[in-house]
Amino acid sequence: YDSPQHLIEGISDIAHSIYVDPAAREEYLLRMQRDGMVREYEYQVRQRNGRVLWLSDSASAVRDESGRVVRHEGTVRDITDQRRAEQALADSRRQLQTVIDSVPAVINVKDTAFRYLLMNRYMAHVLGVDPEEAVGRTTNEIMARYGASKETSADRRVVETGEELGFYEEAYFDSSHRLLSLINDILGLA
Repeated sequence: YDSPQHLIEGISDIAHSIYVDPAAREEYLLRMQRDGMVREYEYQVRQRNGRVLWLSDSASAVRDESGRVVRHEGTVRDITDQRRAEQALADSRRQLQTVIDSVPAVINVKDTAFRYLLMNRYMAHVLGVDPEEAVGRTTNEIMARYGASKETSADRRVVETGEELGFYEEAYFDSSHRLLSLINDILGLA
């Protein structure tokens, strides 16, 4: 639009001509009425040329002397690129998960506190857990559900030295209390 006035005159129904989902406009107005503000409220809008953008809105209601809302003041940020990057990352993670789930071997990634960031289905089966359920938890937290635990000295050595350990054998009790002997290869820190 050439000017704010041109924008105002060119739009008769904001909820349907600007918002991709008219319910998002209703939710915005509901929050403004209830709370007098919105913080980082995310929604999609349609540009005049049809392109869809993601916006993040932080605004407050401005009231007159009688308490009636006369306008909303705040800032709106275009977060379209951020949303695209988040979607691309989520897609990459799904692809990685699909690939590692097809490998009949124990594969996982842990942080320096030994919490899983990623686990394949084979390892999840050994531990009797869904891979998504393992994320954010340690092996011992998972195994404690069935009264087992795992020695963490190998993990600690990797964190302390930053170097890979190479192949070594390790015993786990699975969720059926069977003793499994697994060959591990712990890689160092990236």
